[in-house]
Amino acid sequence: MSAGELGKHFDISGPSMSHHLSKLKAADLVIANRRGQSILYSINTSIFDDAAQFVISFFQEKKETKK
Repeated sequence: MSAGELGKHFDISGPSMSHHLSKLKAADLVIANRRGQSILYSINTSIFDDAAQFVISFFQEKKETKK
């Protein structure tokens, strides 16, 4: 989705939405693809997969140390 499309779902200005998306892009949490004059954003699922695996392994280790 573009920043404008995303902004329709939130009570936030276009420039603020673009600012937040640029921060998420810098953190590698979203992927930005330019299409003409628009930039389309999508979630970087590999980062979320890595984070989920970390959380799962953390709790598995905790559970195993309690045995």
